[in-house]
Amino acid sequence: MSAADSSAAAAGLPPSAGLRREPEVPVRPDFSERWGRRLGRLRDRHPALGRGLRRAHALWSWIALILLGIALAGVPAVRVAPVVGFGLLVALVQLAVLSRSRTVSFAFCAGFLVVGALLAVPIGLVEAVAATSLGLRVDDQFAVVYLAGPIEELLKLSPLLLLVICARHRVRRFAVVDFCLIAAATGAGFQLAEDAVRRVAAPPGAAVPAFEVAAGFQYAWTHLLPGWVDVGSVRFPGHLVLTGLIGLGIGLAVRLRRRYGRLVWLLPLFCFLLAVLDHMGWADAVTAMFGEEESLGWPVQLLHALFGYGHAARWLLLVLLVVAVVLDYRAVVLAEDLIPPLPGKAPGDRLAAAAEGMAQRIRGTVPDYAAPVFHRLAGGLGGALVASTQALMRAVHEGAVFLVAARRGPMVFFSALRVVRERRELAQAVHRAAGRPRRDVPPRAEVRRRAERLTRTLLPDAAAPAMAGAAASGAAVGVLAGVLAGVLAVVGVAAGLAVASRAVWAAGAAGGAAGGGVGPAFVAALHDELANWWYGLSPPGQLAAPAGALGLLAVLGGIWALPTGALGVGGAAGFLRDPGRTTREFLSNLTPGQVLYYGAARALGLAVPETARRVLEGDRPSAATQARPSSRLAFPPWHLQKRYDRCAPLFDLPPRYTQRHGELLRGALEAFVDATDTAHIHNARYGGRPATIYYDPRTRIAVVFRPGGEFWSAWRLTPTQYHDVVTLGTL
Repeated sequence: MSAADSSAAAAGLPPSAGLRREPEVPVRPDFSERWGRRLGRLRDRHPALGRGLRRAHALWSWIALILLGIALAGVPAVRVAPVVGFGLLVALVQLAVLSRSRTVSFAFCAGFLVVGALLAVPIGLVEAVAATSLGLRVDDQFAVVYLAGPIEELLKLSPLLLLVICARHRVRRFAVVDFCLIAAATGAGFQLAEDAVRRVAAPPGAAVPAFEVAAGFQYAWTHLLPGWVDVGSVRFPGHLVLTGLIGLGIGLAVRLRRRYGRLVWLLPLFCFLLAVLDHMGWADAVTAMFGEEESLGWPVQLLHALFGYGHAARWLLLVLLVVAVVLDYRAVVLAEDLIPPLPGKAPGDRLAAAAEGMAQRIRGTVPDYAAPVFHRLAGGLGGALVASTQALMRAVHEGAVFLVAARRGPMVFFSALRVVRERRELAQAVHRAAGRPRRDVPPRAEVRRRAERLTRTLLPDAAAPAMAGAAASGAAVGVLAGVLAGVLAVVGVAAGLAVASRAVWAAGAAGGAAGGGVGPAFVAALHDELANWWYGLSPPGQLAAPAGALGLLAVLGGIWALPTGALGVGGAAGFLRDPGRTTREFLSNLTPGQVLYYGAARALGLAVPETARRVLEGDRPSAATQARPSSRLAFPPWHLQKRYDRCAPLFDLPPRYTQRHGELLRGALEAFVDATDTAHIHNARYGGRPATIYYDPRTRIAVVFRPGGEFWSAWRLTPTQYHDVVTLGTL
């Protein structure tokens, strides 16, 4: 029985009296989905192949770590590369933590760091071809200043463009911050290749260019978004910041294009021009340090000075990132009626009520008839205040879920990370489709099942007795994982600190020995430098250096997937059935990144007090709040009679009003409100007045109630009206 027939049955009506549904148009899968389905069928037919690939990946991650260690020990010149790589990885981690509303995993973003590093080769070839076509050498001042910036900033966006082409359906479910993370990871990979090669391949006596003495690009882990370099008063903020800024501008334009039209595409264009301007200003300052005349004209220099000589890019990125997070959580709030809820209730009800009241006062300060422009500005300010408060509440709620999950153990913590991320992705899909997604991706039933399981785990008092065994087994596997991860984490952290300290000492010594000379600031010029350096190595060094580079890329971009299978929540029951097999699978699937994940999750769980669960337990819904929504609504007979002619066609009722027909209309309205497919907006506006709107995303039927719960009106919305209701909450 469909949802419409269920609603009709609840109202005492025949199934034919259900709501009318519009036929759904099938959507063709994109390139990535087709290949994903093929690989899924192959994995289902050959389960041993999937297990073998997971074990091979885990084994390769440890081999890559060993190769990196051999290269660091055998080729002293490459010891500066991990400083660059892990500094950029820390910057990417900081950006991922600040992007609270992201729907992509950190492992997915780290993969684009490797893509960006490999992209340095074709970018260098394009720069060389462009310089040669203009009759220039790759190290000419004009090529370094005027060609490097536009070419590099444009081509660094090619992975994002390729993702749009090959996985367009997944991109449509992106949050705004996802564009920023992917672009920033690509820029970080490009900077890794450029700066590491510049440091490694520099000739003796000028190992580090003069503008990078002792420290070079700032990669200290204590800095915010490290990876910049200062040349006098001019700052180059780093490729991670510049490319991430462009990606964030693209994401904001994609989100706001329906409201503001084509004019919003000026934002990514401005971000691109700012990135090119900072790149050109830095290159011009570097060449000026070595006796060259400044080649930038006074208009460009004036623009560069207005934007702080490169110092404004990082702060502009952070400001736009806050705006993007607010917009993403706004989409989650508007879609909350169609996505699975998180455990408990979002804290801060009083704060939300205060923000709504302040927004109403701000809107009422300027009357519409007196100053319409300022009235719209006041309305926008009030809406921004409410949206910011809602974003803060949702972020705090998710943070509380993470803390309580960490207290329950690493496996529950990883499950919470997945559930929250999939919930955000589902919310973005629902919001983009205006509440009517044509594709059930990610599967709503599966996400709801995982969310309910997480709720039972975090709130065990509400769980069934059968969950006790699963909780005990989960605790057993959590203890085993915590002990093993703790031992391995101590060893790994000690080795990492030793390698990092030795690398930092080597970088400082090389910088102190630098006596002059200009390192190539053009990535095209680095190819010849790297080739000459490699030919000067001994045969063992020629093998160890590429192996170390491969190991570094594998460690930076290929070990950060969250534990699954025997390492995940599903392995708890298997541990009781066969502890030996579960332990073997645990060890065979373990990667260095998962060791760090387990160690961090265990440390966080030990730091969180047991009383943290009260944050969720106190917000557990009571029996009164679980009653039918229609029980809190009123249907005055006189109003049913007044609106009967409009409402009868919506629910297939007889055309003329009688007392019996009025009862049928009331039953149909109650069934509509109580239906599982029906969503509602409490803080809506109907004709400029407060209202509560219940609507069905499939039929676009809306039923409006006054703030006191009295029935107001009902009709079928046009596409434009439906979009305004879902996105703006106005009708």
